[in-house]
Amino acid sequence: MVEPSFVAYDPSKHREKTISMFLEYRVWFLTEFKENTGIDFLEVTGRTLSDFKSSIDNFLDLRPPEGALLVIEVDDELAGMGTIHKLSNDTGEVKRMLTRPKYRRRGFARSILNELLQVGRDLGCSRFLLDSPKWATASHGLYRSTGFSYVDEYPESEIPPILREHWIFMEKIE
Repeated sequence: MVEPSFVAYDPSKHREKTISMFLEYRVWFLTEFKENTGIDFLEVTGRTLSDFKSSIDNFLDLRPPEGALLVIEVDDELAGMGTIHKLSNDTGEVKRMLTRPKYRRRGFARSILNELLQVGRDLGCSRFLLDSPKWATASHGLYRSTGFSYVDEYPESEIPPILREHWIFMEKIE
């Protein structure tokens, strides 16, 4: 297995690659969401792909002590990313965990998640939250194996209320 390399997010090197990866994920997500729920996400939410591109800026700008964006490279290619952002003094939310398809099932997502949790601990978090589409069962297994358990939706979630029935919400307390 090729070892992933965590590198400091450098806007001059990673910004465009990260945006591109995020948009690839969004296209995949929108297709999967419709196939699994029968709902057109963009139609129901009134969003466009351009809205998603502008929303990633919130994550690209994450810096301690508010949070962090981590990128993972393999042979100078962006293989995955993830963010942690603080919701309160002791609570962090894991968001935008993405692994490119060709790097899946190699332990990279676990590496990203473990690194995000460590960054969160370093920022003072002892409680972690996340949300995930119900149909992303492989991700749920990863989260459970690292100590997350199912909880009711949390108010800070960015998931539109009309779609929350299609999501699961998880928490890990350390």
